[in-house]
Amino acid sequence: MAKTFIFGLRHSPRAFFAVNAVLLVIGIFLWWGELACLQAISTRIRPDAWGHFLSIYTISVAVGTLIVFAVMHFLAWLLNLHNKEYLDTLAPEQHRANFWSPVIVGYIELAMFPLAIVWGHAEFIGAWLVLKVAGQWVGWQGNDKNDPHNLSISRWRYNRFLVGNALNIIVAVAAYGIMKLAGVFAVA
Repeated sequence: MAKTFIFGLRHSPRAFFAVNAVLLVIGIFLWWGELACLQAISTRIRPDAWGHFLSIYTISVAVGTLIVFAVMHFLAWLLNLHNKEYLDTLAPEQHRANFWSPVIVGYIELAMFPLAIVWGHAEFIGAWLVLKVAGQWVGWQGNDKNDPHNLSISRWRYNRFLVGNALNIIVAVAAYGIMKLAGVFAVA
């Protein structure tokens, strides 16, 4: 049980941590970058602040992914959603797919959400969540409506989904707030 609790390291590729380490290093180096050539992308960012913007953005994706990963694995452990019998029946490539599928979606969300806020289209986050809920709706209803345990597990997974999305939005808003504090936005 202790091995599974330590953020699922038994089934988690080291590449996940390597990607986040690379993102952190890139984010740190971008802080000092002179990237005024990117001004054509958006006038919302000050020409002299693109390095700071990209640094905060990159670091928020890396740190946000690590935070969400840790919290989600803790919740899976706490709610006993790591079904050992089921996991033991999976082939190694299925373990990878089981791990990487939500991680990749999380990376994409942590990349999209701050940009949606920065460019003034936060409603995109709501539209994205509607698509995610529509795709998961059947799975949250449980396979056997007469089995209260099955319905409880479905409900726990739904709540875990809500927590993960809430954390991604919190990270995006925090990244935007840090960008504002760093003065990366042009004053209109």
